[in-house]
Formats: sequence, C-alpha cells, structure tokens
Amino acid sequence: MTTALQYVDESLETNATNNKARVFKAICLRRLGRKEEAVAVLAELLKIDYFATSLPNLLVFDEHLDEAKRARMKVLLSIAQGADNLNK
Repeated sequence: MTTALQYVDESLETNATNNKARVFKAICLRRLGRKEEAVAVLAELLKIDYFATSLPNLLVFDEHLDEAKRARMKVLLSIAQGADNLNK
C-alpha cells in the first residue's frame, strides 16, 4: 500500500487537480491506518475551486453549480467508501 501511495503522490505532483487521485490517496492512507490524514485529504475535495476545474465538464454553465458539485463529491466519496469496504 505504501508503493500505491507513492504513485498517487507522484500523480498529484503532475496534476494537483486530479480528484480521483485524491480519493485513491485517501483510500491508501486509510488502509495504512492513517485515518486522520485520509479524512483531511477528502475534506480538501470540498475546498476545490470548481469554477477553475469544471470547464472540461461544462459545469461552469450549469445553473445549479453547487448541486452539481455535491453530486460529483458524492460519486467520489462513494468510490472511496466502496474501495475501502473491499478490505473489510
């Protein structure tokens, strides 16, 4: 799991706005028993400037940007939770 975390960190160095990589980082940290760090990584997802990062998804033009942001976050958190449950 430590190697996976290193790969995720390298990925985030290349693309710091890769939300899926952040979720995978949280999963790695959780599996390594570093729960507080995992929670902090996921909390950072809520602080992302979606105006700057949403253009490829055309969320900028969505009337309900906050709702779209919450929906996307639910998907990412579901991915993290599902992956975490695989080891239980």
